[in-house]
Amino acid sequence: MPGKLIVFITILVIIVTFIGFNYSNSSNITFWPEKVVYEEVPIFVSFFIMYLIGVISVIPFIVGWRMKNRQNKGSENSEGRTPNLCSKSFFKSFSLVKIHWARATSQAKSSLKVNI
Repeated sequence: MPGKLIVFITILVIIVTFIGFNYSNSSNITFWPEKVVYEEVPIFVSFFIMYLIGVISVIPFIVGWRMKNRQNKGSENSEGRTPNLCSKSFFKSFSLVKIHWARATSQAKSSLKVNI
């Protein structure tokens, strides 16, 4: 958790620094040849808008990927799956391993005791 917070603050400082250094830089943006022209748009605003357009354009691919994974998950056989670490059977098998390990170590300790 603190690592994520440090990374977030670092990225935020980098973005604010970028905005501060490029605040006076501006450009003209034309959407259609000389039909719609925005003059003196700050560079960081145009970069922010480009970033948002990129995020919005990726959303259909993410939704399609998740839908494909849901369909494949239902048709996949149980042999090819990875174990579910939150299932009761996983914890039961883990507790059995702990019990066997405890028995083995107690037997090893008892065999190493020297009677004087």
